[in-house]
Amino acid sequence: MSEACRIVIHQVSPGEYDVGAPMKHKHVCYNMLADAATVIERQPSHVFQAGTRTLIITMSMAGTVDVGAPLPPIGKCVEMLAKARDLIERFDDDAAPVMRAFSNKLVA
Repeated sequence: MSEACRIVIHQVSPGEYDVGAPMKHKHVCYNMLADAATVIERQPSHVFQAGTRTLIITMSMAGTVDVGAPLPPIGKCVEMLAKARDLIERFDDDAAPVMRAFSNKLVA
């Protein structure tokens, strides 16, 4: 698969997330997050692994969205997608809190 875009969501601590995404292209991010939710809902239970704190979402050049296994537990995935959407919505919002630099865990 030739990758066109990637969103990485990493849980730093309970309720706190770092998100690496093409923030200036919000509509692409929203579509990827929605497609990722559908992909996650259809996964068999063995791909979910307790303790997993990173969710990687990729989109191919053809527009196909996939998620990297192992996945965090399903409830955590839902929370991560919602938090990522919130962060992406706040990007370039003058009222938004100052954003931190990406965690080195996202770059690795």
